[in-house]
Amino acid sequence: MFLAFLVLQVNFLTPNKKGIIFEKKTLTTDGPSSVADLIKTVSPGPQVEIIDEQDVWARIKWEGTEAYVKKKFLRYMI
Repeated sequence: MFLAFLVLQVNFLTPNKKGIIFEKKTLTTDGPSSVADLIKTVSPGPQVEIIDEQDVWARIKWEGTEAYVKKKFLRYMI
């Protein structure tokens, strides 16, 4: 029973992280790579939902779609 609850908690009940883009000229791209296509250059201030993290990249929800930004340009919210 405990194991089933733990699986449920980790996979479905954990809220998504939130972050704020704080760096000037933060690039949002369509993939976790510096050679991925540019979606938009973002100024500091927008709050984003962090979907996943891979190495130095964060996959975020951005303007109704998914995008990637470098994690060092985000400040995580509690």
